[in-house]
Amino acid sequence: MRAYRQPLPSRATTKSIALLGLIAFSLVGSSVYAGTTLPAVKSLAGQCDAILQGVSDAGPGTVVLAARKGELICTSARGMADIELGLALKPEHKFRIGSITKQFTAVALLKLVDQGKARLDDPLSKYLSDFPDGSKITLLQLLNHTAGVGELTSTPKFGETTQRIDTNSKDLVKSISALPADFAPGTSWKYSNSGYILLSSVIEKITGKSWNLALDELIFKPLNLKDTGWENPEQVWPGLVRGYQKNAQGGYAPASPISMTVPQGAGAMISTVNDLWRWNEALHGGRLLSAASYQQMTTPQGTAVKGRYGFGIVNNQVRGHSAFWHNGGINGFVSGLTYIPESGTTVVQLNNLEGPPGPYLMQLAAQVIGDPFVVLTREKWTEESMKNAQGIYAKDGVTRTIKFQDGKLYSRRQGGKDLALVTATQERLGFDIDPLNWMELVRDGQKKITGLNFYPQGSSASELWTRQGDLPAETTAPTLSEAQLARLVGSYTSPAFSVDVRRTAKGGLEVQAKGQPSAEIVATDVNKFKLTIVDASLEFDAQGPLAENVILRQGGQEIKMQRVNGK
Repeated sequence: MRAYRQPLPSRATTKSIALLGLIAFSLVGSSVYAGTTLPAVKSLAGQCDAILQGVSDAGPGTVVLAARKGELICTSARGMADIELGLALKPEHKFRIGSITKQFTAVALLKLVDQGKARLDDPLSKYLSDFPDGSKITLLQLLNHTAGVGELTSTPKFGETTQRIDTNSKDLVKSISALPADFAPGTSWKYSNSGYILLSSVIEKITGKSWNLALDELIFKPLNLKDTGWENPEQVWPGLVRGYQKNAQGGYAPASPISMTVPQGAGAMISTVNDLWRWNEALHGGRLLSAASYQQMTTPQGTAVKGRYGFGIVNNQVRGHSAFWHNGGINGFVSGLTYIPESGTTVVQLNNLEGPPGPYLMQLAAQVIGDPFVVLTREKWTEESMKNAQGIYAKDGVTRTIKFQDGKLYSRRQGGKDLALVTATQERLGFDIDPLNWMELVRDGQKKITGLNFYPQGSSASELWTRQGDLPAETTAPTLSEAQLARLVGSYTSPAFSVDVRRTAKGGLEVQAKGQPSAEIVATDVNKFKLTIVDASLEFDAQGPLAENVILRQGGQEIKMQRVNGK
């Protein structure tokens, strides 16, 4: 269930999804595939193990699977299913799959449409008569995130309380109906968990069964997906791994609690890599939907073209090859599922650690289709060479800052955070967190650095970022008194966002969005601060013994938050 955790709002630095987005090697008896040599299945048997070589055996881990046209290529698991018990991951283990659940919800509704029990142009009011402006919202708009309904998972108390309390369809619909709309139906596109929670209730109205039992009868039983279903909190699930998150010390902690009665058809399912492969085979092999319904599910239309979103499916690419994709992020887990129709290739990745998922899905997919990503050869640069690369670079009005600090280079895109870079041969720079994205220095005839060629997601086509100048001179931070610091400490909230400001062990200040890691803030003026890890700033009001509001500025956006009850 993407966007389940409330981040400091930012533009993606380099992104696939999609949520969390997830998203790279011998040729024997090969065939030609859209201009690329398609490796034989037997030649790829060891690739899953190879892809996961960098995953630690001692921490949370990853399971991957690759298959082509009904034939398993490889599967592998690395890491721990339960750190406390010392239980290693296995490919057959079950994971929460988050927003990949949306594919199943979409197919369940489309099967009902194929059976003549509903129409995509039906108004929501036909099924939920009391929903505000339900007569203006269609089922199609809920499916492709163009309905504009308010987002339940973005409300200030969602992470603290809402997600932890058992609930039911009636109360969920009531909570969503009380939220202000994000936009008029059909006029824009915005990813929406609320929309798929509402679709769960629509399925219940049509079938007369709970949404999970409806999916069981429409999908799971016919396909014999015995390891897939709703994670009923009143039931034991053998083989379900434990989910984790990073703690403030850089280690691991159990994931924050969530009642799986909350996400419903937006993100409440569990599955295995094998069941998700079989799901892909059935969905994209024509065994579930009519040709017309499948075409609509996989084709973005109207304002959903902006998000490349069909119904529970994102139109993506792997090395220039069309792919149908979705990912998922929910407390303690990240998932990714892709299907490349040209070759009938399925690749699945399941993690039991929330946060950046790693590049394994895209790397494995590219390897399987015979078009692997560029692999940088690491090389230590001299300090002088790294300092020479520092500067401000720009493309289409957006800046990227390259700076040298503590013996390393860092890249920060406007509105983003500092990302550590690794130095490589041929004056190339890779992102430590995501090796699929890399840059190379551009020089003129006099060997002066004039820009950066950036290769997003390993694309063969580069983006030129032109050098604008040197880094601005460092300024000395003002020294604030204890009283000046104390008046800023507290909790601040708005309808869209909430933060806590508190003292650090070193006597400074830090800010923390609900459910997110804390970030140190440094004074640039008495009431103005900048975040050290992300391109954002805070400005507190200057009046009274306690600051009553604070403005967060990031990526050209402003969010004004009020102090909570004098805290």
